[in-house]
Amino acid sequence: MTLHHFETAFKSEQNISGTGVVIRNQEGLVMGSCALVMKHVPTPFAAEALTCMQALKLFLDFGFYSIELEGDSLTVLKKMKSTSQDFSLISAYIVDGKRLLDGFALCKILFVGQSENRATHLMEKEAFPGDEATYLVEDAAPNEGR
Repeated sequence: MTLHHFETAFKSEQNISGTGVVIRNQEGLVMGSCALVMKHVPTPFAAEALTCMQALKLFLDFGFYSIELEGDSLTVLKKMKSTSQDFSLISAYIVDGKRLLDGFALCKILFVGQSENRATHLMEKEAFPGDEATYLVEDAAPNEGR
């Protein structure tokens, strides 16, 4: 199982968010990271939900099927774990995120505070200077099977 942490920063005056994602192996060593900017994001909660979705999609694209997903947005993580229907303003993002969860053999969703993962916090801040996604991959992800 690999550990995946995501974090978001939001600039309300420009409706953009900066996203940082860090992938660690079982020993805690960084295997890869991603920093990207999302435009036309309506609210901070939408930014957090979109980031969670983007992180899940990235992990599936890299071939990770057994993960621990960590984030610092307690509201979004609770909604992702909930079995009840969501009626909030970010419900469409939550539904899409839950659909992505179906692609994993195992996905533990954990809340961690911002101070828990400095590397991801730095990646999120790194996203703002440019408009393009930045991916840093140490090794190819093992195909963990389903």
